[in-house]
Amino acid sequence: HLISSLVKGSIKLAGMIMILLFVSAVIFTNLLWDVEDESVQKHFGDLGASLWSMFTLLTLDNWTGIIGPVLQAKPGMRLPVVLFIFLGSMALMSAVPAVFVQLGLREEAKQREERDAREEHRRQGARKQMLQCLFQSVDQRKKGIAAW
Repeated sequence: HLISSLVKGSIKLAGMIMILLFVSAVIFTNLLWDVEDESVQKHFGDLGASLWSMFTLLTLDNWTGIIGPVLQAKPGMRLPVVLFIFLGSMALMSAVPAVFVQLGLREEAKQREERDAREEHRRQGARKQMLQCLFQSVDQRKKGIAAW
């Protein structure tokens, strides 16, 4: 059960990352499609290249090599780049622990429910035994009939 919960949480996290990357790639492609610089066109000339470039920015792998030419061609892109890197990294840093905390809370709730069910079953057994003892004490003739 825990492994399936982990897989579900990982799929949700991957979905959130894909949405972030796709939306950002559309925005960056729209903002940079007409830049004359060959390097900028290579990284942001179409949606596929933008998706890969945004993923590279999110992982901060050689991000300066991608963003340097962009900032030279369009200095006004500083704010969108910083926002993407900041918000993307903050989202990842928040989402990853959140998924595992949520899974831990679910597992704890499940264990609590199972423990409560066992305790209730134990109480019912004790009540049943008490009622049987009580009935046997009033069944003086041993005929299965309570008599006073």
